[in-house]
Parts: sequence; C-alpha cells; structure tokens
Amino acid sequence: MLPEAAHLLKEDALDEITFIDHYGKDAVERDLHEVERLEKQFQHDGSDTASKVFEAIVHQHVELSQLARTKCRNHTCITI
Repeated sequence: MLPEAAHLLKEDALDEITFIDHYGKDAVERDLHEVERLEKQFQHDGSDTASKVFEAIVHQHVELSQLARTKCRNHTCITI
C-alpha cells in the first residue's frame, strides 16, 4: 500500500472500544470478526492494496469537502 494512504487511514482510525457502550460488547466483537474475515479475503484475492488506497481517497475527499463548505468572512468562519 502507498505510504500516504497507510498514514492517512492510521491517523484517523476509529477506536472500536468507543462503540461498546452504544452497541454492546457482543455486537462490536461480531463486527470485528467480520472485518478480520473480510480483510483476509481481500489479502487472499489481491485486492487489499487497491481497496485501502480507494478507502484513503474517499476519506480524504470527505474531509476536503467538509473543509470546502467552510467559508471565512471578516476573520469569522461559518459553515454553510
């Protein structure tokens, strides 16, 4: 994977533990097992690198879109 994509995804990674209070420990553990299963499948079929790069591109696009919606006027930023 490209170093830039890896850095971007690691920097903004979610902490799964924060979801336990809302969804419950069992649901979070099931989701983590499913993620692990899918990641192994992607690594096996060779699509892991492309999927991680695509994920980083989408993530960056969302962040830039949110930034573009903020306009500053007279040193005061407002979100539209």
